[in-house]
This record gives sequence, structure tokens and C-alpha cells, in this order.
Amino acid sequence: MSEQEPIQVPTPTLPTAVPPDSYDAYRGQGTPLIIDNGASQLRFGFSLRPSPAGSPEEYVINKTPHVASNVIARYKDRKANQPLLLFGDGVDAESGAKGQARTPWEGDVLLNFDALVRRCPIRAVWILTGEFSWSGYVYGLCSTQRAEQEHALDCAFITLGIDADTVDHPVLMTERLATPLHSRALTSELLFEQYSVPSLAFCIDALMSFYYRYQQPRVPFDADGLVISLNTASTSVIPILDGKGILSHAKRVFFAAPGIPWGAQQSTEYLLKLIQLKYHNFPTRVTTAQASWMLHNFCEFSPDYQATLRSLRDPNALQAAARVVQFPFTVPPAEEKTEEELARIRGAEKRTRKEVARDCRKDRMEKDALLEEGFDDDAALGETIKKLEQDVKKVRKKESDGQDEPMEEPTFTLVDVPDAELDEEGLKEKKKQRSSRQGLKRVLGRAGRKRKKRKEKNEKRRNVVMKRSGKRF
Repeated sequence: MSEQEPIQVPTPTLPTAVPPDSYDAYRGQGTPLIIDNGASQLRFGFSLRPSPAGSPEEYVINKTPHVASNVIARYKDRKANQPLLLFGDGVDAESGAKGQARTPWEGDVLLNFDALVRRCPIRAVWILTGEFSWSGYVYGLCSTQRAEQEHALDCAFITLGIDADTVDHPVLMTERLATPLHSRALTSELLFEQYSVPSLAFCIDALMSFYYRYQQPRVPFDADGLVISLNTASTSVIPILDGKGILSHAKRVFFAAPGIPWGAQQSTEYLLKLIQLKYHNFPTRVTTAQASWMLHNFCEFSPDYQATLRSLRDPNALQAAARVVQFPFTVPPAEEKTEEELARIRGAEKRTRKEVARDCRKDRMEKDALLEEGFDDDAALGETIKKLEQDVKKVRKKESDGQDEPMEEPTFTLVDVPDAELDEEGLKEKKKQRSSRQGLKRVLGRAGRKRKKRKEKNEKRRNVVMKRSGKRF
């Protein structure tokens, strides 16, 4: 089994200023305008585009729409001291704008219309270039003359190069299944009153995708099927009968619990949790954007889930299904050391080894000495020392009090017993008693010598006093 080449995780790049398209080919033509207002991305473009040179047709189907992240952030530039609007990928280019980013969607419902429309004028909408300098391309050329400021739609129309006072093109906009009437009414009001579009139609993107794939060469369209639409925050199932969507039988699928929809956002979060659980020691933090990229590129739907699991029992099939993902990693530079530094390191290691060997020999000698004195370990020695210290304290207390109370002398019953009459434990206890008795003798000898010296000193002092007083002792 050959190992697969690792797949590199795409590194984020800073957006650059893109000039608007030319509007000359569409001016006055009434070409339909298609807007896919998704929860994560905004796709827009004309339905037709000018045909390439040499083609007999004047216009062909446009299959390359503009794509931008459907997110907007209001940001104030401190250098220019003016409020700015960042749309799409430009939000990620400025760290201060990420915390203020907003999207028109709440889950899969279009609610935040203040992200599409602003009720106070703003001077301009800017984007960032790759060199972190302000680009001169402005997204809202007419914003100072309008009572309302459109964000996402302004970006779409100006990117397409529409420089007229009104958008004189029919608009086809996508929406989710069972869109609330409130959301559709506000969208219609915005497009008709603000942009003066001649007509507006709403459609479900999943049905349009089904029609586009299975329409040719069927005329009229009479295909049957079942559409499963995995949106950003919901999943819908729509039956198709005789080329028409039976919306009365369409359903929204709930996976986690009743009332909680499941979509690509929930799938991404679930995949991210699985990755964090399996690779909890991964040195690099896996972001939500990277998990979303892996979900869209490596995950797939299985027609028979149980059969797929059974096929993965084969090691070859499991190896073929594996995907190796390479995250960004910078190899730390290797430090080259000179001969003098290497010699210094070798010398330090040699000295360390000698010190360790010396400490080991010292520990062995101390342990052997303990065994010779009848102590098994340091704890037994500590108990004996503690007992002797208590005896010394009693002797000192007696000397300081000047009392001649008899002190209870320790008994050493095993010292005079022959070794042949003792077992192994008795021999160890005999060695301990002998050591204790020797220590006690040394303590008592020092105490006796101190008493003798003190007595002689007191006798000399008494003789001097009696001599001065004219009395002999």
C-alpha cells in the first residue's frame, strides 16, 4: 500500500482591490440579474455574458458569477478618522473589524436587514489591499446622496459596474424553503423602492439546480426526483413530480433533536469536535474555516451507509479512503555550533556524569554504614536520633532546674545476650541498643564533665568571696 501525498490546507490570503466590471455590454439590454443570497456566500452576476470572438451568438450563458462572503463589518479608521464599511473577505483582513462582523442571516432566516440596509449615511466603503494600505477603490460612490446605505447589494451592483441611477434589470433572487413573509416583504421593498428594479422573482436554489441538471434535452421538462438540499443551517427534502416541485409535501429534516435543524454549519462544528477529540495533542489550532474546507472537500454522501462501513473492514479499502491533510508548519532553523561550543558541551556533560557517579558512591557508602550499625533505612536512624535528642533534653532540663530527681534510664536488655540465642530481628535490635547505649554514654559523659567544670568554677568563686570577707573556707 503506497502512502498518499499529503493535501495542503489552503493558507488565508489578504484580499486585493478588484476593479468593477464593464457595464457597456449590458447597458439598456435588460439582461436578467441573478443573486444567490446565501447565508455564508453571496453569488451574483448577469445570466448572460457577451460571447467570445468568432461565435455566431451575441450572448452566451454566464457560468462564472462573482462570489463573496456574505458578511459586513463597520470599522473606524483611526488614521483617516472616518467610519468605513468592510464587506466579504475584506473583514478578515482587519483584526479590529472581525469582532464587529455581522451577517443578514440568523441561522437560515433572513432577519438582520440592518446588515443589508443602513439608516444613516456613511462616507464610503473601503477594502484592504495585500500590503495593508487603504485602497482607493470605493464601494459606495453615491452613498452620500442616498437616505439609506445598502451594503451587500451595493457591493454586488457596483462590482458588476452598474453606474446608472436605477438597476434596470429583472432580478431573480434565491431564498430558502418556506421563507417567512416578513423577510420576503422587506427584500421586495428594498429592491423596488431603493433600486427601482422592473421585476423581482424568488426561487428555491435547490429546485433551480435540479432543473438545470436534468432539463436538457427534455422539452417539456417532466423529470421526477427527490431534492435533498443541505443548506448552511438547515436541510430540506423536496419531491419532484412531472418536472414540478411538490412544495406541499416538502419537509425540513431535523437530526439532533425535534425543532433543531441540521445543516452545513452544524456538520462543520461536529467534524471540528471529532478532530479535536481524536487529535487533542495537535500542536496547531484547527479553525472553523479549516474544518469547513475539509467538510466540503473530503466528506461525501453514501447511498448505503452500512455497506460503506463493511467495505472499510478491508485494510486496502481503508487505506484508499484515508486522506492525509498537511497543516501549515514552519521547521525551526537548526543552530550550527562551533567546535569550541561542542567541546564545552562535552566537558559539561562529562563533569555532570562524574558528579552523578560521586553522589551514587556516597549514597551507597551511607547505606552500608547504616546496615553495619543495625539500621535498615534512614527512617530507623531518624527514630534513634529523635530518641537520643529527647534524652538530652531531659538531662538539660534537670541541670537547669537543679533538681536531683532520678531520671528513668533506658534499658538495654539485649546487649548482654549472646548472638547465638537471638534470631535475625533480635540481632538487629541488639545492634540498635548497643548504638543507643554508646550514644547515651557519650551524652552522659559530656553532661558529667560540664557539671564537674561548673562545680569547680563555683568552688573557686566561693573561695574568692570568703577570702575577701576575711573568712577561710
